[in-house]
Amino acid sequence: MIKNKKGFTVLELLLAFSLAMIVIVYLFQIVSLVQILYADNQDKSALLVKQNNLVEAIYQDIGMFEQKGEQLRGIAPCNGENNCYTFQFFDQEDKTLKAYTNASSGKKYIAYGNYVVEYPKNTTFGNLVVDRSSYLESDGIYGDSAYDTIVHISMPITLNDYREQYDLNIVYQYNSKNHPDISINV
Repeated sequence: MIKNKKGFTVLELLLAFSLAMIVIVYLFQIVSLVQILYADNQDKSALLVKQNNLVEAIYQDIGMFEQKGEQLRGIAPCNGENNCYTFQFFDQEDKTLKAYTNASSGKKYIAYGNYVVEYPKNTTFGNLVVDRSSYLESDGIYGDSAYDTIVHISMPITLNDYREQYDLNIVYQYNSKNHPDISINV
């Protein structure tokens, strides 16, 4: 009697099924990891866009006074508050740049005027620092048109969940001879 050997044995089918299941399990793990990375990057991206909008609002207020006339009057620390500075203007209401934690919810925020950026709870804020430095001597080479003063606003921001830095850094250069009345109290 001749046996038909064209089919698979039970052992071969079991082995093929086992290998297919191992591949499927690994594919599910990869898809799960990609979903987590996508969600994290989406959160980080949204945070960066909000932080960029905050910086842009500050630049529009302090960086445009050359075109609009003498708009910025000064930058001074808030009375008795840490991580808080008031931007004083000639032709508009003063605005406050402030980093704070909501005591009841534990959420962290940086606000400038009416614009507020919310950070994850597990965020660490460093000290908000406003620095001014003059770097050109008045030797007459550049005349009165030299941009001789830099204002640097900085704050270290660490998102502990991601172990990444999202520092706030604003640098503005202006001509102190054309704007001698700008007062930067640091």
